Amino acid sequence: MKKRHYVAVIILAFMFVFTACGNNTDNGSNTGDTGNEGQNQNTESQVTDEQAPQATETPVAQNSKVQVINFDVASSTYMTKANIAMPYSIDGVIGVPAGDGKYPLVLIAHGLHNTENMEARYDQGFSYLVQALAENGYVAVAMDLSYAYAQDYGTGDENERVRFLIEQHMEKLKEANSGALSGYADNLQGMIDFDNVALIGHSRAGEIILDAAMDQIANGVDIEGILSIAPTFDDVHTTYPDVDTAFIVPEYDGDVTTMDGFILYDKMKNRPHDNFISLVLLERGNHNFFNTLLETNDTDSLDGNYDDGLSGSDQQTFLTSFACDFLNAVLLDNADDTWFEEDVISPDQLYGYDVKTSYESGDAISIIDKTKYTTVTEAAAPEYDKTAGFTVPLAGLTEEDVIELIPFTWETMGSSLVFNTTISDISDYDSIYFELAQDSTSDLNNQEDQAFTITLQDKNGDTASVDITKASALRYVDGEMTTADENTGYSVWSNFTPITGLNVPLSMFNGVDLKNIQTVTLTANQNETGSIYIESVKVQ
Repeated sequence: MKKRHYVAVIILAFMFVFTACGNNTDNGSNTGDTGNEGQNQNTESQVTDEQAPQATETPVAQNSKVQVINFDVASSTYMTKANIAMPYSIDGVIGVPAGDGKYPLVLIAHGLHNTENMEARYDQGFSYLVQALAENGYVAVAMDLSYAYAQDYGTGDENERVRFLIEQHMEKLKEANSGALSGYADNLQGMIDFDNVALIGHSRAGEIILDAAMDQIANGVDIEGILSIAPTFDDVHTTYPDVDTAFIVPEYDGDVTTMDGFILYDKMKNRPHDNFISLVLLERGNHNFFNTLLETNDTDSLDGNYDDGLSGSDQQTFLTSFACDFLNAVLLDNADDTWFEEDVISPDQLYGYDVKTSYESGDAISIIDKTKYTTVTEAAAPEYDKTAGFTVPLAGLTEEDVIELIPFTWETMGSSLVFNTTISDISDYDSIYFELAQDSTSDLNNQEDQAFTITLQDKNGDTASVDITKASALRYVDGEMTTADENTGYSVWSNFTPITGLNVPLSMFNGVDLKNIQTVTLTANQNETGSIYIESVKVQ
C-alpha cells in the first residue's frame, strides 16, 4: 500500500543480508550467469540480531474480569425456501468485557459436523476463543447453528439457514444493546459498537460468512473483518465482500482435503478490492482441532504418516493469537506487532508455529508484463496442465480458470531471471511482493529449500540487493509422483504445493532510486541447481 507514516514492529522469520551489487540485465527475461557490468554505486549493510524484530507474542488478557455465559434468548420457527418448518433457538456463548462499552462485536460461526444430533453444541467448542476475545476488549458471541445444518430441514441449502440464524442473532443483540432484551449478560445495554463488527467462521461456516457479511452490510451493519478457518468452497459465489479478510488453511486437513481456502483467497484477490486479503497455511494443522469439541484427528483419513501433526492445544493457541492480532488490526486499527501490514517481511513462523503466508493490500499492483515471458499453465484438468506433477490446491476449476506461471530453472550457480518493470516509480509503495513456489517435483531442487537474491536496478545503473537466505514460500514439499488418472496415466505430486507470498520492504533496498526502477532480478546464488514457479511480481 502507498506509504503510511508509522513504524510497525515486524516478524523476522528469516535473516536478510543486503548488499548493493550489479547484474548484467541486458537480456530481458533470459537466464544466465550474473555479471557486474553497469554498476555505478556500491553500498553494503547488514541486519544484526539486535535489529531483528521479535515474533509476536500470544496476547495477554487486558481485562480478566469478563463475563462468559451460555445464553438462550429466543425460540421460534423458520419457514425455509424449500417450504420446510425449521425450529430454532437463539442461543450460544457470549463473552463481555467488564466496564462500560462500546466494544467491537465478533460473531463466531461453527461448521457442519453432525447433522443428526441437534443436542451437540459445537458453539461451545469455541468458548476458549470467546473468553480470550472478551479479555482483549471484544463482545464475542459463539452462535449455536446446529438446527441450520440438520438434514431434517433440507439438504444442500444450509447456506440459507445459517445466514438466517446469523441475521437473527444480530437482531437480538441489537435489541439487547438498546435495553429491550435481557438474558445475554448482566447488562448488555450500550455495550456493542455495531459500526465495528467482524465475523469468524470455521469449516462450512468459513465460507458461509462471506455471504453473511454481504447480508449484514446490506442491512447497514459495518462489517470490518472476516476470519475464515479451514473453509469449504462450493463455487456458487458471484460476488465477495470487500472487507479485510484472513484465511487460515491447515496443511493436514483431513476434511476439506482440497484446501479450499486457497481458491477462495485467489477468487477474492483477483477481483478489485480496496481492503487487504490474506492467507496463512498452518503447517501440520488439521481441520478439527480448532474446535475443542471435535476430538477426532481428521488426519487419520489421509494416506500417509501425519504423526507430527499439531495438538489441539497448539491449534487453539495459534487461533487465539492470530484472531487477536487480526481483530486488533481491522477493528482497533492497531497493526503494530502483527504482519497485517504492507511493510513487513513475510514470516515463516507465527507464534512459534511454521506457516506460509500470502498478503495482498488493496493497492497492490503488478510491475511486470507476464506476456513478455515464457509461461506455463497450472490447472486441475490434465489437458490444460503444463506444469508436470506440480499441483496447487484446487487449481483450474474450469478450462478458463488456470494459473499462468513463469518458470525459473537453473543448473548453474549465479543464474538469474530478469524482469523489466512496467512501472518505474515505486517510491510510494512499501514493499515488493512475489507470489511463488518451489517445484518440488523437480530433481534440480534436491529435496532442499530454495532461496535467491533480489536486486533492483535503476535507470542510472545503481543497484541494491536483498539476500533471501530463507523463505517459507520456497520450502520443499515432501511427496512423490502418484497416478491421478489410470486411463491417461496423468500423474501429480502426492501433496499440494501452494503458491504463497514473499513480501520484502522496499526500505531494505539502499542506494537505489525507487522513482526510476528499471529491472528486478532474481539471482540463484545459494543452491547449485533449482526450479521454482512465479505467479506475480507486485508492489504494495
